[in-house]
Amino acid sequence: MKTVITWLKNIRLRQIVTVCMAGVLMFIGTACQSGPSVLAKTADEVREEVSEQAVTSKVEGGMNQFSDTDPRQNPTPAEAKAKNLVKSAERNLTNRTGNPAEAGKRVVEDAPKNAVKIGDEAQRAAEKMGENAKAGAERVKENTEKLVDKTKRETEKALD
Repeated sequence: MKTVITWLKNIRLRQIVTVCMAGVLMFIGTACQSGPSVLAKTADEVREEVSEQAVTSKVEGGMNQFSDTDPRQNPTPAEAKAKNLVKSAERNLTNRTGNPAEAGKRVVEDAPKNAVKIGDEAQRAAEKMGENAKAGAERVKENTEKLVDKTKRETEKALD
């Protein structure tokens, strides 16, 4: 601790000012340098194999001379989706009526189509269930064989 106190007593104000001035000169010299400066470059300026058409930011006059709208928020796809939702809602309303007689009539007309769909889905589900059962049986067989082999090896190790 005494060496630190002795060192602090020996430092002169002139030395501190000299170090501060050197630091300030270094920062000012770097900031005001007239040599080649680092500027933002587009992809076609950095790599020659990138064509000028690859640059997608067009100067439009907004902030920093580019578009003020986020390109991810393009309003045209949202408008198209909204129109599709409106059409879908209108179709659903025409299919749904408040008249029970018409609803019953529609159910009777759609019954054969729905029965075929249900039959197809049941057939697919049964086929998939059969495939899964077969795959499960094969996995059980493989795991049992592995268990027998491992038990045999462990028993031989224990006997040695």
